[in-house]
Amino acid sequence: MLDLPGGPLPPELLQILHTRGFHEPEAIAAFLAPEHYHPALPSALPDLNKAVSLLKRLLQQPSPHILIWGDFDVDGQTSTALLVESLIQLGAHIIYHIPNRQRESHGVHLASLRPLLAEHHPDLLLICDTGSAHHEAIEYAKASHIPVIVADHHELADTLPSADAFINPQRLTDTQHPLRTLSGVGVSYLLIQALYDSLGRNRESRAFLDFVALGLVADLVELVKDTRYLVQLGLNALRTTNRLGLVALCQLVDVDLAHITEQDISFKIAPALNALGRLDSATKGVELLTTRDVIRAQILAQEAVTLNRQRRHLTSQVLASAQELIEHDQTLLNWDALVLYSPNWHSGIVGIVAAQLADQYQKPTALLVVNEEGAARGSVRSITGYHVGQALAATADILLSHGGHELAGGLAIDADHLPLLRRRLSQAFAATYSPPATPALAVDAELSLERLSLDFAHQVRRLAPFGPANPLPVFMTRNVKLASVAKIGKDDQHRRLTIQDTEGYRQAILWWQSANETMPSGRFNIAYTLDITTYKDAPQVQAIYQHWEQLEPPTPDPLAVAEVIDCRQGVSLDDIRRQEPSLTIWAEGYAAKKSPGLPLSELTPAAALVVLTRPARYQHLIQAVEQVKPQRVYLIAATSPISDLKTFVSLLEGLLRVVVEQQGGETSITQLRERLATTEKAIRLAVQQIAPTAQIGSRGKINLAADDLTEADDWGALQAELNEIEAYHRYLLRADANQLLMD
Repeated sequence: MLDLPGGPLPPELLQILHTRGFHEPEAIAAFLAPEHYHPALPSALPDLNKAVSLLKRLLQQPSPHILIWGDFDVDGQTSTALLVESLIQLGAHIIYHIPNRQRESHGVHLASLRPLLAEHHPDLLLICDTGSAHHEAIEYAKASHIPVIVADHHELADTLPSADAFINPQRLTDTQHPLRTLSGVGVSYLLIQALYDSLGRNRESRAFLDFVALGLVADLVELVKDTRYLVQLGLNALRTTNRLGLVALCQLVDVDLAHITEQDISFKIAPALNALGRLDSATKGVELLTTRDVIRAQILAQEAVTLNRQRRHLTSQVLASAQELIEHDQTLLNWDALVLYSPNWHSGIVGIVAAQLADQYQKPTALLVVNEEGAARGSVRSITGYHVGQALAATADILLSHGGHELAGGLAIDADHLPLLRRRLSQAFAATYSPPATPALAVDAELSLERLSLDFAHQVRRLAPFGPANPLPVFMTRNVKLASVAKIGKDDQHRRLTIQDTEGYRQAILWWQSANETMPSGRFNIAYTLDITTYKDAPQVQAIYQHWEQLEPPTPDPLAVAEVIDCRQGVSLDDIRRQEPSLTIWAEGYAAKKSPGLPLSELTPAAALVVLTRPARYQHLIQAVEQVKPQRVYLIAATSPISDLKTFVSLLEGLLRVVVEQQGGETSITQLRERLATTEKAIRLAVQQIAPTAQIGSRGKINLAADDLTEADDWGALQAELNEIEAYHRYLLRADANQLLMD
């Protein structure tokens, strides 16, 4: 057994780690616990040492002025916040600027940079999470005798920017380098870590790790090697953070900071921060992350949450509009890239909708907003196998600006060139397409439902943080059936499936956005992921649906396939016999030798079922149809021979005497129920009065002797039950025959 931090892992999880390339105990330990991992040196990043030297020289001046230029997504906000806070602590005077998404779009724009340089006369321009492809602005700053540092991670342009230090992990020639997958905030952190180390303040840089976790997770970079290591450290830092804005925001979005996970960042915190950049100003995001004013923190957090609600509404509107364009021109789907544009969309939303359409149509998608000046700005999103950054670089000659990485990017173009963009992007994506090496859904391990415990779910969490390159494990359970389905969520848009295996173990599985999906049926295999959720302050296992595959088709529902033929106004039983060579007649209330049919317990499959007498309960009717499995049901529903309390009691007393005298005192509730065409409850009530000392077993077996029989006169409960039966009989006579099996 391996000696691992946190104890041994279940064999299924060890196998998953082996499959993902972790074989040696040391590698597994380093994956599980950051204290066992050996990170790369920050100096491995090209130009990082040059940037540290430049900053050190600058910080020797009294109150040096640094202009920080960031980006408006969460990676950009956290990069900016990290640099602002860390450099202020080193004595710098900081001015920061994040472009307005609606007016400026991504990147460093000379029209915005020029007045900032003229107003503030900074000693340094520090660009984070952007700048790799924005030569003009950088050259202008250099020409103005302002040194420039770029700390970015986006795709490289054909020509590198002329910055004094250009730090970008894409410059690493080894594509498997442990720093290669860093996002902007990761690069900014390594710069500050190296700077603080050079100043003898080694441990102080750890105070900014909470920013790092937010940005890395939100930017969907691969969580491997140093990136995973930094997220692990950052999540630990977040669990004890005292940043007022983060504390206020987490309270509003129902995140327990003490137990925060990468999923909380992805689905709750990042959308709120992103909403500030999409619909208002990302500068407010930086302020929220760095403010020391508790009231201001609460105001900004509430604003972020409110804007995120508005963002959801706008997303629905833009998505509906985009779908309408496709419906009106289906040829748009013939291209390798789906390119849509409109002057009426909100520019802060198009990236979200592009991602949804890319997933729906399984192709790269660009959505652009055309402005009054005749330019179009927008976002590109893609799926595995395509590379957005490379495709945009291949079309750079027709673009005003662009930037991006594998799955996402932004661009600006003259609106007159939009039809050309569709053709050029399609060509670029087609030329660079690389089919994924693995199927869309890969099952990591098989589990029996018996194994799905809270302890096992906790063990799964040891493999976290999950994300790109380290997805949540997908488990599969074989040969299950659907025990029940429940509608949940607002407008019943989700389903909770309860599955059952052959051993009788059950498990609830949540299926998000499944209102219009076909539910599993028959015997099937089902795939799901596992997590831990909290309900009423208690942790519990949460299984999330991924896929199902049929093993055995469902048995046809006899209630659905049976045709009901209404014969309640009278029909000849002989005529039915002549028409139906395969026929079962259900009749109760008769002595066996005189009955024209069979009681419920003796019904056998046939092509046709005659319901001769009126069932006492709806459940009896359904049971009869399920047993016979008929194609046609002839509903006669005649009155049974026993129709009143006096006849009922008299006949039952006689039957019980026959049981004592001729059957050794043994009978059953089922036999008596079928003989009297009634319910089990009526038989129990009557026997308790007629033979109060008779023994009635748990399965309905009755044992009585002659001295058990007695006189009785308290028939109130029995009469009430017979009245219930009579009420159902009246319903049988007036109900629509075709609805009787659906009640």
